[in-house]
Order: sequence, then structure tokens, then C-alpha cells
Amino acid sequence: MRVLRRLPWLLFFWVLACVVSEAAGTQTEVIALPGAGDGHSALKVPVGEVAGLAVDPIGNIYFSDKAHHRIRRISASTGKISTLVDIRTPAMRTLGVRSIGAVAVDPDRGTLYAADPMSNRVWAVTEEGVAT
Repeated sequence: MRVLRRLPWLLFFWVLACVVSEAAGTQTEVIALPGAGDGHSALKVPVGEVAGLAVDPIGNIYFSDKAHHRIRRISASTGKISTLVDIRTPAMRTLGVRSIGAVAVDPDRGTLYAADPMSNRVWAVTEEGVAT
């Protein structure tokens, strides 16, 4: 019964994830450099496996690209994509971040939260991309 009540939301997020994947490119065109595609239209930037998706109050889309180990943002005003966090950096490894899963946005503070399913942790990311 619980699943049936959540079905509309699950369907909504599944459709939104498909739209982001379609709008942002396909995995067949993988660019392996950190921040690849930053500053370009989200329609032209390849995206790997979307593991989490969130939208802030002004319409920016945040998603975790599990295949490329990044949290990316698509700007609501420009449609351009940027890398907020790349977990392969030494700073992220120092924090003990090992993987990327679900993401959520706190609408009051503008803080992004990301789940790390491998270490069973949730970490916060500021608008500037600083993780704690």
C-alpha cells in the first residue's frame, strides 16, 4: 500500500531523471576530464548514470552523475551545466566520500545534501561547492 501512495512521486522522479539524461547527452560520448562540459549548454554535455535528482526553489537542477563521480548543476537561467563537486578530488577523499547517491536541496538555506551509499553518510555541499 505504501508503494502505491508513493507511485506518483516515484514516476515523477523517474520521468525527470529521463529528461535530464536525454537533455544532457548520452553516455556514449563520455568526456573523462573533471568538469568536462562546464559552462556549455546542458543539451550538449554527456551525462552518465543519474543516481539522484533535486530542484531548488529557483529551478536549478542538481543531479549526481554516478558514472563520472560528480554532482552537477543545470542553471535555470542559462541552461548551462557546471560541476559542483567531483568526488575524485583529494579534498573529497579526505572527507571520506566514496560514492554518490541521492541528492536533496534545503530550500531555506540553499544547501545541497548528498548521500554516500558506500560509507552510509550524508554530506552537505554549499552553493560554492564546498563539502562538509
